[in-house]
Amino acid sequence: MNTSNSFNSQIPVMKRYLAIIVIVWTVAVGASFVWNWFEVDAKTLEAARIQSRSSFEKDVMYRRWNAGHGGIYVPVTEKIAPNPYLQIPQRDILTTSGQKLTLINPAFMTRLVHEIQEEQSGTKGHITSLNPIRPENKPDEWETNALKSIEKGQGEVTSVENLRGISCMRLMRPLITEEGCLKCHAAQGYKVGDIRGGISVAVPMGPLWNAERGELVALSIGHCALWLFGLVGLVLGGKRLEKGIEGQERAEKALRTSHEDLKEANSMIMDSIYYAQNIQSAILPSAEKLGNLLDDYFIIWQPRDVIGGDLYWLDGKDDELVLVVMDCTGHGVPGGIMTMIAATSLNRAIHEIGYQDPGALLGRMNVLVRDTLRKRQEGKLYDDGLDMGICHVNKKSRKAIFAGGRISLFLCSDGEVTEIKGDTESLGYQSSDPDHLFYNHHIELSAMADLYLTTDGLIEQIGGDNKLPFGKTRFSQFILENCGKPLHEQRLALLDTFRDYKSDEDQRDDVTVFGIRV
Repeated sequence: MNTSNSFNSQIPVMKRYLAIIVIVWTVAVGASFVWNWFEVDAKTLEAARIQSRSSFEKDVMYRRWNAGHGGIYVPVTEKIAPNPYLQIPQRDILTTSGQKLTLINPAFMTRLVHEIQEEQSGTKGHITSLNPIRPENKPDEWETNALKSIEKGQGEVTSVENLRGISCMRLMRPLITEEGCLKCHAAQGYKVGDIRGGISVAVPMGPLWNAERGELVALSIGHCALWLFGLVGLVLGGKRLEKGIEGQERAEKALRTSHEDLKEANSMIMDSIYYAQNIQSAILPSAEKLGNLLDDYFIIWQPRDVIGGDLYWLDGKDDELVLVVMDCTGHGVPGGIMTMIAATSLNRAIHEIGYQDPGALLGRMNVLVRDTLRKRQEGKLYDDGLDMGICHVNKKSRKAIFAGGRISLFLCSDGEVTEIKGDTESLGYQSSDPDHLFYNHHIELSAMADLYLTTDGLIEQIGGDNKLPFGKTRFSQFILENCGKPLHEQRLALLDTFRDYKSDEDQRDDVTVFGIRV
């Protein structure tokens, strides 16, 4: 057998595989970029719809107020003349001082407000109907089609259209006849509850798209950097792998196993693992962010191996902050990969719904992680997931909201320790209920309160004389004995307690404890 030719043939194969991986990496980054592009665009369109709906709701409120008072009298001016379409007694009156007043009904008021609104913000409003009293209220082509759709039962019509040379988000919602509307519209045959027309709102898209461009530039730069870093890593890895193959060829020719080659291979693996550790550490909040958002805190993050499946996270602004602890399936490299999936899903979930509702955030995370892991190989399902606890704190109002999936919040306040248990539902597993609604625990905080989130690595660690788990009772007792001390002192004391209890037992799992003082 010619071993030289055998091993020489591996390098071209390796290069083909490397080329395939580069193509897959490029497609994956490109797909992520396209998906995020559509998400940003969808967010911009939804922001325009929200502005349009807000304008509509404002119109409805002051129209209702006007109708509830039977109209309002205002002085007659050059801009405000008596309404020729309002044929009712006492439409025009004269005050005792000789000033002439005219009655403004809801429709007239709406037109006047729309004129001011268009001058100040560019947002256009138009009250219209398929059967208008005032000819100027006649709908344009888009409004006509929208009103017909509303008459068929559609509650809202929106689309981006060109209006007078300006790209706008157009919205149409129905106006429902109320008791106060019959004063002007009873003669047209309307009854309470009838749809008598609608209000059309047009919000200019220019400012929103300008804001979107900045986000898209950042998105482009981020994906380009991600693709480039991945490409460099693949090329360098390919080079090192090629060298490894050449070394293996030399070893086979000499019919001996080179101790140095094995050492180099092990070094390559460990280098990769330590590099993965750096990547995982980059996901964690920086010391600067922790210091800016927290007055006093401690963190214990001890993966069982070089990298692990636990993760902690923090964000906030002003007097609001949110802290998160995750315990993903596995530890070591598999656990580390799961933390990447969990961190990506968390960032997407917060981008979609914010972090003020921990229960809803857990529910969205449950769906995102489950969908990401829903893959098949040889008929077997991947069944991984995570446990997770989220606590939102408002330091100004002294209130907190906690929701958990198999993770508890421990609260020390006024000399007492309370365990606030999360739901018994984990996130992301095939057995996890995608429709599960995680419960929000609303907590009133005293003048000083210590909050702790921990994964089960601490709670389930075997040790002591009887080789039993550390347990929640022992953890609660530790908190009670140390509550009120500076948190950096609590961290050192907890590490000593954990080390003494574990003694010569191996660490069974990744350990994460996140404590803060509010």
